[in-house]
Amino acid sequence: MIKTGKAAPTVMSERPIKKTLRENNNTTDWVSLVSALGLIKFSHVPADGKIHAVATETHPKKKNGRVMLRVDGSGWAWNHETDARCDWQPGNRKHLSSAHKQRIYQETTRRNKEQGNRYAEAAKVAAGIWETTMPAPEKHPYLVRKKIQPHGVHCSYNGTGNRLVIPVCNAADEIQSLQYIDTDGSKRFLVGGKIREGRFRIGGQPMPDGTIVICEGFATASTIFQETGYVTYAAFSAANLRPVACSIRAQYPNATIIIAGDNDYGTEARIGFNPGANMAKAAAKACGGKVALPPSIEGGTDWNDYYRLTGKAGA
Repeated sequence: MIKTGKAAPTVMSERPIKKTLRENNNTTDWVSLVSALGLIKFSHVPADGKIHAVATETHPKKKNGRVMLRVDGSGWAWNHETDARCDWQPGNRKHLSSAHKQRIYQETTRRNKEQGNRYAEAAKVAAGIWETTMPAPEKHPYLVRKKIQPHGVHCSYNGTGNRLVIPVCNAADEIQSLQYIDTDGSKRFLVGGKIREGRFRIGGQPMPDGTIVICEGFATASTIFQETGYVTYAAFSAANLRPVACSIRAQYPNATIIIAGDNDYGTEARIGFNPGANMAKAAAKACGGKVALPPSIEGGTDWNDYYRLTGKAGA
């Protein structure tokens, strides 16, 4: 059951959870390091300790990168498309005074608390919106096109047509944000809501030693559940697969976890890297799970595409 009670303030992690790269002999400065990750248009990012969204070389019109630079010159960068991440530590950090280091720590603590409070406020807004929307009809254009059932999602009117409203829940099944899907398939999240570790479950509570599937999108999760009967979680993005998988593993240590990732073979042909497959493998490794990728197929990258285009349920 989805809960809409008061959400506790959440303290945001200051950097992505991953084994990171330190400054190396091949990189001499911050700009070179971030550029090497495939991030662009980040020169405007101030040293304010906040996380800023930036564009990538492969999708310059989108902001699939994240950059954070602290007042002492240290920071980190993350390309969500490739899952490439790195830390930056300037050489003069050791010369900072104790008072300066203490001020940096206090500022970081303050900002994290403020972000946690903003997440809590966004969770209240999300819960309120969810309560005012209605269950989505089976004949919603997006559901019909994707050949899936509503599975408990809601529907609201946005001025141009009915859009699906999908709750983004935390490990306690409390709503922390929302995802909207328009009839044409375009997606966006509630502004200010927390997405990391957020998931939407299709199916009942998992059995302690049962099988759990984790994938990226709602449509993919719907298809997998409809064809297999396994409890399936939508993690909403490739970058969120690992956080969700590790969270679910902590809840169900004896379950079999399958990461049903996307097969971005087209992206791999262009840049030599398959974000969906690589992040799925990283998530499986982190949680001790297995990986199931759909075969390469013209016009599709995920299990929903594979089922719709071939009529086969897949592996």
